[in-house]
Amino acid sequence: MHDILTIDGISYPVNIVSLTETSEFANKYATRTENWDLRRELSGIFFNYEMTIGEIQDPATAAALWDKLHEMEEFHTFRLPHNNGFITFQGYIGGVSRPLKRRKGGVNYWGGYTIKFIAKKPQIQ
Repeated sequence: MHDILTIDGISYPVNIVSLTETSEFANKYATRTENWDLRRELSGIFFNYEMTIGEIQDPATAAALWDKLHEMEEFHTFRLPHNNGFITFQGYIGGVSRPLKRRKGGVNYWGGYTIKFIAKKPQIQ
């Protein structure tokens, strides 16, 4: 069974091993009073993700996804699991890592990728 990772409208069949969604609360301002009470105005909430996918067996699919993750584009459109459905948002790739598992017949077989997806702007304002 494969999950679908979609970047810029291109779907990649992957096995999601783990997905961590982090809510980042952004302040318009935050300051402490003389008695250390906090005053702040919340400006938005960002949903950022870290996804680990399992090893991709097809070398061509693995290479296509790796290349997509490393395009020299400032922002991408992502569609990722969220609550009981999906969320689509603009953002950027915050980092990618993958271990080399083996070489066979001159082909590199990479282990699963860990990908950080960072939202461009808050999903809740």
